[in-house]
Amino acid sequence: MAGEKTNPLIPDIIRDTPMKWFGISLGRQIFADEHRYKEIIAAQMAKIQELINYLSQWERLLAAILN
Repeated sequence: MAGEKTNPLIPDIIRDTPMKWFGISLGRQIFADEHRYKEIIAAQMAKIQELINYLSQWERLLAAILN
């Protein structure tokens, strides 16, 4: 696109692929605010870790019920 600024450090496949985590398009969010990309990724990783912890609790509960 004419006049559109792109960050050469962010590959097109990442920038153009919507990575929907919790309803947020991470790729586009990073591209829109490339100066805060580390902060944005850290926040999304924290949400993913919360989800992993939640699912692990269910896994332990189901294992206890089935054993």
